[in-house]
Amino acid sequence: MKQNSTYSSYQYVSGFTTDIGAADNDLNLAVSLFFITFVLFQPISAAVGRRVGAKHWIPIIMVCRP
Repeated sequence: MKQNSTYSSYQYVSGFTTDIGAADNDLNLAVSLFFITFVLFQPISAAVGRRVGAKHWIPIIMVCRP
């Protein structure tokens, strides 16, 4: 089985995927989806943060998480 990153292979070896009842590729899919959304939305978030200022933007991000 091929792993995408060191962290996900560590989680696989430590039994995390079996503890949560995930299939072999579920963790890889979750990491990939996180990375894709992070790459898409990080520049937007950085631009908004520059516009409104870190003093306001960081609390907004922390409180308004989904």
